[in-house]
Amino acid sequence: MRPAVINDQRRRKTDLRHAEYVFSGRGRMIVAFADYNLAYTPDEIDQFIELWKAGNHIADIYDALQRHEVEVEILALYLGHRGKIKPRPGGVWGCG
Repeated sequence: MRPAVINDQRRRKTDLRHAEYVFSGRGRMIVAFADYNLAYTPDEIDQFIELWKAGNHIADIYDALQRHEVEVEILALYLGHRGKIKPRPGGVWGCG
């Protein structure tokens, strides 16, 4: 079975488990990072990738994007997972 199919099956099982929990009246769901803005425009993503490839320190990327550090770190994780950025000298901190 392909990984995408397995991930889709896992996602459906998780969705079902969450729905059952909510409708059972046992309590409310906790959504991780719900208090952060994890939406990005294509221009923001392009800017992040450019700064990442240039080796800028992650704090400089927070400043350039005018975003909270958690939001930028999650974007780095997301883009790395998708193969849009690669590991770099200095790791997440960069060289700058």
